[in-house]
Amino acid sequence: MSAPNYNQPNFSVAPYEPSKPYPQLDEHSDSRRKIPEGRLAKDNVSETTIKPQDNTFPTIIVKAPLLPPKLSTFSFLVSFEKFYVTATSKAGYNKIYECRRSKSFFFEVVDQIPDTNEIHLKIYTNDHHMLSTPIRYYSTSKLPNHRFQISKCLTHFFLHQRVIPRRIQNKFFNMIRLKLLDRLNLIASRERKITCSNNITKTFFNFSYKRYRFYFGIYVACNHLPTTKSPHQKTTPCRTPCPFVKNFNRHACNQHHSAIAQIIKTPLEDKAVTAPKNNIVHHKSFHANIIYRKYNDNSKQKIFSNRLGISYTTRYEAHNLDSILPPYKAIGPMYTKIYENFSRTLSSNPRIAARQNARFDRSCRRVFNNNKPKTGMALKL
Repeated sequence: MSAPNYNQPNFSVAPYEPSKPYPQLDEHSDSRRKIPEGRLAKDNVSETTIKPQDNTFPTIIVKAPLLPPKLSTFSFLVSFEKFYVTATSKAGYNKIYECRRSKSFFFEVVDQIPDTNEIHLKIYTNDHHMLSTPIRYYSTSKLPNHRFQISKCLTHFFLHQRVIPRRIQNKFFNMIRLKLLDRLNLIASRERKITCSNNITKTFFNFSYKRYRFYFGIYVACNHLPTTKSPHQKTTPCRTPCPFVKNFNRHACNQHHSAIAQIIKTPLEDKAVTAPKNNIVHHKSFHANIIYRKYNDNSKQKIFSNRLGISYTTRYEAHNLDSILPPYKAIGPMYTKIYENFSRTLSSNPRIAARQNARFDRSCRRVFNNNKPKTGMALKL
């Protein structure tokens, strides 16, 4: 049986002829040179038409890191400063010194440029896990305002903490900054007071997220000298944050509370201007003359109550002389107060009108129940 006749393919190796290199892909050619239109179509590389995008490599554009704005010619540093206090009692306003169940962060705000000509804001904290490496922030002003300083300090705190997510940060950032600005104004107002009182204003407020508790506040240094002096140690003022401030610029940490607790009499107590005392004694004749003038002028007073939704007028009438002179003096008083023009004006809001009706009915029941006639006669309105 003979095999069928069919053309068998030739598997012999064809001679290799290298094609001419593409001008735009040659390693010696300039890749930045613009390729003229139709160049690829004129080269006899193959019978099919090759599009330029099929033989060019994708261009990756790498953007250089953004430089600081040209207007940001001033800068300042922000870093954490750690403190530790061994307090006997950490309740009340001394809870800011507790470092196991909560963390405290007191933001420093400056009002003038320091002698070093470089502002270095510090966040005083009892969280020893925070890094103390300062970070530089840029500003368009040589001395930024309080709002900008608090914003950068708050940003520095959120960059280093690990428990508050970004969603919660964006939600409460403005609220925390506003409360810090309000706390700054309250502290300044309390320190400027010269009244004779021992009222205090806290330098911090509470902020909680799940089981994490924070105390955010404005840093006020204690500045009291240490009670125990060491011969080999230089005496420096105490830099511990204060939990409260008092009038006459009094403040202290928990270790120096006794330094301000003994101040009872204020320096300007003797010079304080007191209001003149009213020593006028109003006798019965004084009130009698007022009622007589109202009766003589026939004046009417209009009274209204939005709570009950009622209004009326009052005036005074005098009795005859026969009824007030002996022996008929016990009949009644000299004047009688007359209630007239009673009307009810309810609110247009149905909810408020219902409340006004309920209050008016309750008042009527109270009055009539306390003044029931002893006889069987019923009162008729």
